[in-house]
Amino acid sequence: MKLPAPPAKDRPFDVVTFGYNSVDFLCLLPRYPAEGEKIQMASFDMQGGGQAATAAAALARWGFKTRYLGKFGEGREGLLSRQSLVSEGVDVSGSIVAEGMPNQTAVILVDQRTGERTIVYTREKGLAVEPGEIPAKLAASGRVLLTDAHQIPATVEAALAAKDAGIPVVIDAEKILPDTADLIVLGDYVLCDSSFPRNFTGIDKPEDALAALGKRGAFVAMTLGAEGSLAYFDGEIIRTPGIKVECVDTTGAGDVFHAGFVAGLLLGMDAEQTLRFANAAAGLKCRALGGRKGIPARDEILTAMVGMRPS
Repeated sequence: MKLPAPPAKDRPFDVVTFGYNSVDFLCLLPRYPAEGEKIQMASFDMQGGGQAATAAAALARWGFKTRYLGKFGEGREGLLSRQSLVSEGVDVSGSIVAEGMPNQTAVILVDQRTGERTIVYTREKGLAVEPGEIPAKLAASGRVLLTDAHQIPATVEAALAAKDAGIPVVIDAEKILPDTADLIVLGDYVLCDSSFPRNFTGIDKPEDALAALGKRGAFVAMTLGAEGSLAYFDGEIIRTPGIKVECVDTTGAGDVFHAGFVAGLLLGMDAEQTLRFANAAAGLKCRALGGRKGIPARDEILTAMVGMRPS
């Protein structure tokens, strides 16, 4: 199934991502500790994180000219978060710094037995991008806009600017906030986890929930972990497989999936190929601790797609 092509290559960037950045403190544990227990970590690392920021890092690493729009904090973590993107070749010149605010940070506990993670984080209210703080025209400076579903008034402003310029909007839908619906209706592509369609629509059956989300013409897809993904577009259900890897850490797998989906759009892949690329990228990421270090090379993703089982 062919997907609409992004605008021609006459824009400053291939993709603009808009949303959160973070500094992640990653703790690989042999098991989750009991209450009050001390336990030695198997491994520890500190990396840049955040949904939109990690997607930007992945896309830049795959050779796409990428801009990140968001708000950094001050201090060591703010500098680290910013530099983690600059070092990947991501343009952050349109982003801003929240004076007197520490950057968002997260402590991520990863169970070594399964690779599943638990996240605790801190984020000051002053880190939210408010409407008008970042010129909306910057959101329209790429061929695709990828947003997360936070700080929604400013994100809606960015999405409207992109749509006015004929740029497709890809939404990473996660939490349901009071005004989430205002953003979802602007998405040409709505990508979410397995719980979002049911929670948003109130419909239990995944296929029916996706169809309800996509009834206005949007392409919608939900991730299913190692099982791949399930999507709905133009009256059809699309099932695509995942890949088997030795899972170390699932942190950032969704962010890399979203980046992989945008990459498929930019590469002119059809719907199933785009989802396979995204599935392979997300699966391969899980072999390493953290959202950034595990990002696979573009050629490795393409090779992995060849060995994926038929859908």
